[in-house]
Amino acid sequence: EGSVSIKATENATATTHATGQTQGESVAVGASLGATVAVNTVVASLDRDLTASQGLTLEAASTTRSATSASASVAGGHKADQEGNAPSDAKNKTVDTQVQDNLAQGRKTGESAGVAAGTIPEKDPPKGETADGSVSVAAAVSANVGVNTATATIAPHRTVTVTDGPVTVKTLTETDTSAKADGTQTDPSKVTSVGVGAAVALNAGITTSVAAIGEGAQVSAKGLTLSALTTPNQKSDAFAEATSGAGAKDVGVAGSLGASVAVNTTDATLDES
Repeated sequence: EGSVSIKATENATATTHATGQTQGESVAVGASLGATVAVNTVVASLDRDLTASQGLTLEAASTTRSATSASASVAGGHKADQEGNAPSDAKNKTVDTQVQDNLAQGRKTGESAGVAAGTIPEKDPPKGETADGSVSVAAAVSANVGVNTATATIAPHRTVTVTDGPVTVKTLTETDTSAKADGTQTDPSKVTSVGVGAAVALNAGITTSVAAIGEGAQVSAKGLTLSALTTPNQKSDAFAEATSGAGAKDVGVAGSLGASVAVNTTDATLDES
């Protein structure tokens, strides 16, 4: 009798900031690297037969905010060679390799802390490359991946009867992701010989919103609403910002690269019954 409401709500924020060393003329490649993988999954599901008089509401609402920033050291990256190029030994490990290594370590740490293996997706941010090829080294590297999933479902082959009210199945999502890399602190006094004074920011925001009634389910009600929406009065933002360094007397590279990818999947489905 009466109405039935099943709601799952989560509001999660993850922030990472990395700051490089403040001195030294031979700071390691990728002197400052920040990497974040934030995963938010919210599920509201009915997996039983149900009879109610006034209505049934299934709602999954998920808000995920993840931000990563990296600031270069004063000294920046490896010391340049006599021609002002980055040293040959620094070219063997690209920005992508550094990012993937750190994200892999983050996944490993999460699993060791009790997160089920496979729960954290293998999705990586965009490649750190331009039309001229991959970025080999940088003084500040920021990589951010935000994954937000909301699912509201009536399971397949279930019977739901609402005698005097509607059935509502809905999801609400908001996904805000950002990556910022700031190389402007790279030896402003130009005292040291710096091989690299560059900044790379890579960002990916992935949102999946599904409201569904499973195959073979029988629903009888005075009205049915299936909706997969953005949280009211909100929007999902995804951006990357990179600012290159000021350089030094023997700088080999001083540029910036920002890349952001937003993938949104929205699905409101009434399967065959």
